[in-house]
Amino acid sequence: MSEEKRVKIMRLVFLILGIALIIGFIIALIMTNRQPTYRTDTTDTTAPADGLVRQAASYTYPNSEITSLLPEVEIDSSDAEATNSDLKNRYNQAIRTGNMQFTYQYSDGEKYLSLVAITNRIDPTTGYAYPTFETYTFEKETGKLLTMGELYQRFGKTAAEAASSFEQTMKEYYQQELESMYFTEEMCDYNCFLNLRGINDYSSGIELYVENDELKFYRGFQVFSKYLEEQFYRNEDFKFDFR
Repeated sequence: MSEEKRVKIMRLVFLILGIALIIGFIIALIMTNRQPTYRTDTTDTTAPADGLVRQAASYTYPNSEITSLLPEVEIDSSDAEATNSDLKNRYNQAIRTGNMQFTYQYSDGEKYLSLVAITNRIDPTTGYAYPTFETYTFEKETGKLLTMGELYQRFGKTAAEAASSFEQTMKEYYQQELESMYFTEEMCDYNCFLNLRGINDYSSGIELYVENDELKFYRGFQVFSKYLEEQFYRNEDFKFDFR
């Protein structure tokens, strides 16, 4: 083999190796950017003075303004420990999927601490975002996590009353949308309206919540539609009173 051919072959080998190294670097960089980077906060300005709920971690998707927040209940009980484990699992699942946001709110009353975990999901069929809720209410004196049945009993309410209250609210929303000319009754009757909300019945999806020692409930539903109804629901918090 001539010296000239040997030089050309060596140049080609070095060129291939260089390209391979560059590709490997790019892939490594992409994979690194795709991994969630957890940030644990040592302080939380929204936490109450007694520190019963604090923000334990947060994650913002790269190149977006979508931030998920992990709460931690600081009550010394086995129920609180189990709740924190459940919240962490939900938080991790949300940030792994890439199309969810996990956040929370809470109410610290005289007798009860209520926390609602909010997961904003993307409907794969429509592409619209919608919220789902999971609530946790603790008796502060004992640290016990109360069941839905116990909350209904303590506040003298029933599941049927919650469903009826939600039904009344939806019927009022429908009439208000008609009056605001989002659609006519001929374009979309009440059943059509419920279908757009993703509501098959009034009782499922209800999550009880205690605010200022008064029983309320959360119930998520779809607000986006071809009629641009999201404008009507721009201030909706999905928290309802018993009626």
